[in-house]
Amino acid sequence: MRLSASQMEALRGTAMNAYEGRIAERIRARFPRIVEAHRWDDEGVRHLARQSIDLCRSHGVERACDIRTVVDCLLTMNVPADALKVLARDDLRGDAKAALLHDLVVFGGA
Repeated sequence: MRLSASQMEALRGTAMNAYEGRIAERIRARFPRIVEAHRWDDEGVRHLARQSIDLCRSHGVERACDIRTVVDCLLTMNVPADALKVLARDDLRGDAKAALLHDLVVFGGA
């Protein structure tokens, strides 16, 4: 069985929609105070999830586990500008960026 390009695109869109939903649910579950403080409804949280995924991918962070780490770190860090500096580094792969962000959050430095 062969899938057409439009069928593949539809499947990709469905998978992305489901992944955005999982990230949005993670944000709701792990960061309820942030969600409440910003008064984000379901669409607002989903929009944040979509933006976070796009930000990660634009900086070479592709693996789902690394995206989850980056999203958690972005919502945990007191200075998100530090996270953006890490994401912008061209000398690191996506998984290394996620690990460095994790270290910044957990240990306060890398």
